[in-house]
Amino acid sequence: MRSLVFRVQATGIWLAAAIALLSALTLFFYEPGVIEEAVGGTMEGEEIVPLWGYMMNGFVVIPLVMAVATLLLNDRASAWGTAVVGGLFGAYGLFAVISETVGGAFHAHMAMTLVAVALLGLNVGLSITRLRHRIPLDDDDIALLSIRADVRHR
Repeated sequence: MRSLVFRVQATGIWLAAAIALLSALTLFFYEPGVIEEAVGGTMEGEEIVPLWGYMMNGFVVIPLVMAVATLLLNDRASAWGTAVVGGLFGAYGLFAVISETVGGAFHAHMAMTLVAVALLGLNVGLSITRLRHRIPLDDDDIALLSIRADVRHR
């Protein structure tokens, strides 16, 4: 049961991070001049290439895939996947916020990116805690072990 609780918590946080990142992408296009610049074929002074569409799509798809994987994988694999992918994804988001802020601008979409980074950090912390502590067996696990012991004893 505790395993299921962890996976549901981690999945909920992954979904919240996906919503925050989708909101950040939406807010980005509401900034003055961004849509006009994009229609002109450039974004932030660089030419738009197809890879950017995949990258922006990945900002939402990766957390959604991780939400499903967290539910489907076993407890340990879910915790490791969440810790690694969440850590890398959160570090990239934090890098994006810092680099844009150092560049002299802090736009509304960066606030939502920070929310996503905080959620990913929470998920990483939850996963590390899950990996470090041996959780006691549930009643169902104890019953299964006693059945196995009875079979071996005979």
